[in-house]
Amino acid sequence: MNYREKTKLVDGLCGAFLMALLVESFYALSDYAYTIYHYSISSVTTIIYVLAGIALAIAVAVLIAAYRKDNLIMATYGIELLVLAITAAIIPGTYISLPFPFNKLNLVFPLVFGVYYVGKVMMLLSKNNCSNVAFMSVIELIYILLLSYGLLTLTKPLFFIGSVASIITFIMSMKKKSKSLLAHGLEVMLVSFSMLLINSSQSIVFLSVFVGIYYLAKTFYRFLNPEKTNKKAKRRK
Repeated sequence: MNYREKTKLVDGLCGAFLMALLVESFYALSDYAYTIYHYSISSVTTIIYVLAGIALAIAVAVLIAAYRKDNLIMATYGIELLVLAITAAIIPGTYISLPFPFNKLNLVFPLVFGVYYVGKVMMLLSKNNCSNVAFMSVIELIYILLLSYGLLTLTKPLFFIGSVASIITFIMSMKKKSKSLLAHGLEVMLVSFSMLLINSSQSIVFLSVFVGIYYLAKTFYRFLNPEKTNKKAKRRK
């Protein structure tokens, strides 16, 4: 991977992580304002509408700039902001007026965005043939967060996100005929199902060690078979 490819990859990953942080933080704060802090519904609604309007204005500006520059990456960010603005504008009305479960869209939207950004990061890493270590780092970070903060309530949402992401990855692998994407889809599927097995700190440690051993073995295999990796890299070029 040359300097230009590395720079492009880093820019793409940073963009995906920052957008994911922006979206997930917005929905988390919105949910906390309604449920945990019990702020005035009218005040929270007004703030959400204002933020949605700001996101819409930025999305339109980004899309116009992307059209003028014929920049697909910039257009993608514009579409993501546009979807955020639309979903944000929907939240107050559904939360107040619709019955269960439709009044829980403020919990559904962040899960959908989470699946999208996980898939986006996986696609960026797979394109640049450097997903082995990075993928392991992401998975280990999830286990460490679950262990450190005792967030066992997140295991079922993580299972849902991982399942949908694996299905999307399988579809992409069939369309692109990519064995690398297929492998990542299987890995995500196994990790997501491992979330259903977590019921204690001991199980988190066991699964984390197991994943670490798997990726070390995978890295060792690639080290012993460099000609296969080089062939794949040449084909991508």
